[in-house]
Amino acid sequence: MSGFNTVDQGRSTPADEGPFDILIVDDDASILGLLGEILGESGEGYNVRFARSASAAATYIGRAAMVLSDLEMPLGGGDVVAQHMRTYAEAQKDNDPGAFVLMTANKVRADRLRNGDEALAHPFDGILDKPFNLDMLLTIVEQQLKARRPKE
Repeated sequence: MSGFNTVDQGRSTPADEGPFDILIVDDDASILGLLGEILGESGEGYNVRFARSASAAATYIGRAAMVLSDLEMPLGGGDVVAQHMRTYAEAQKDNDPGAFVLMTANKVRADRLRNGDEALAHPFDGILDKPFNLDMLLTIVEQQLKARRPKE
């Protein structure tokens, strides 16, 4: 992952001041590298940050315009990231902690979440199935960040 910033390096850029910061949370370094490369080279100027666990992501919640989180990780997955996002939103008096998109290879759990049969502590904006459809990844990122751009 050389060439990419982890959550404890670099400066965060608020969404209304320039390129969007995107936080990717996954315990799989190859997924982090792949998504970092795709988003970093998309031509959109995204600042891509990484966390290998939900606890590592906690300090960056609210500074990223978007969080892409693996749903299932050994040390707490998307459900724990969702709790961190809810805690941030409550502490900031309903300040939007950013878009929240889950990633998973667990089709059964993804369907339960999509159908409302399971809920997380913080609402999510979408689910990306693994393996990734790269066009879908870029479309979801673009749609979610466009919705959060300041109105001119």
